[in-house]
Order: sequence, then structure tokens, then C-alpha cells
Amino acid sequence: ESGIMYDYFVKQVCNAENKSFWAGPYSFNVGYCVPTGASTYHITNVTITGGTQDINNSTASSPGKYGNYSSMVCEQAAGETLNISITPSSGTNKYYIWVDWNNDFDFADAGEEIVATTVFTYSYSDTYTIPANQAIGSYRMRIANSWSGNITSGCGHAANGEFEDYTLVVT
Repeated sequence: ESGIMYDYFVKQVCNAENKSFWAGPYSFNVGYCVPTGASTYHITNVTITGGTQDINNSTASSPGKYGNYSSMVCEQAAGETLNISITPSSGTNKYYIWVDWNNDFDFADAGEEIVATTVFTYSYSDTYTIPANQAIGSYRMRIANSWSGNITSGCGHAANGEFEDYTLVVT
């Protein structure tokens, strides 16, 4: 199942007398979780500017669904800033952004939730500074809105909102 960490063990068996000890656990993940939404309130536009490559996504996914736009890439150097704007279909919303800084297929580690607004506003717009010590590489960025209530994780559920994924490349 996608988004779940699996562990496995290995044992070498050459013959009935020659067997190794169990080695492990070794872990693997089969991909990012697919969060869910269930509403007509969704994201209609995401813009990420100020980098060496920007995103302007006005392709709204179906209301209440997950939009995988990870083929859309924004690019910026460590220690530099990005301007992020999110516009909803309607109403006032809370907004969330996570970046999987260690590429472990979750958004649960310290520092991976980079935005969690506490008040409802029509749209979100702010500047974010990429950590100066962040390693060069590609990272999954997940953006969400919630028309009612809080979203508790990047793999969670938005009863009245949507999740969208993008790729952030640190240069």
C-alpha cells in the first residue's frame, strides 16, 4: 500500500548446515500516501515565484480530490526565498504546506510542515526561505487547503479541502 513503510529481514541459506543469522530490519516505502478531500472547496491556483524556475498552476483538480502535479517544478538555491500564493475556489480557508526534506515518503519529520495557518482567510500569500543547509536535490512539496477545521498531517484528510503535490528542486 502506498505511503506505508515496510520492513523486511534477510537470511542466507546455502544448505541445511550453512545458514546465516537474520539481517535487518531493512525498510522500504512504495511511494507517497494519497490524501483525501471531500468537498466542493478546492484550490484553483498555486503560484510559486522568485526562483530560477517558477510554477503557475491554474489547472484545478476535481473538487475534493488529490492533485498530483509533481511534474511541475520550482527551483531555488538553499538560503534563498520563494513567493508562494494559493487561491481557493471560494470561502475562507486555512492553508498548509509540507516539504519532504529527507525524501522518506512522509511529511511527518521535524521541519517538514513549513506552513500551517491558524486563521481562515480567502487566500494565502507569503515568502518562504529554503533552509541554508538544505542539500541539493529534488523534494516533494504538498500544499493543502481546508474550508473547515484543521488538517493534522500531510497524509491526512481534508473534509472540506484539497491536497496538491509539486516538486521543489534545491540548487
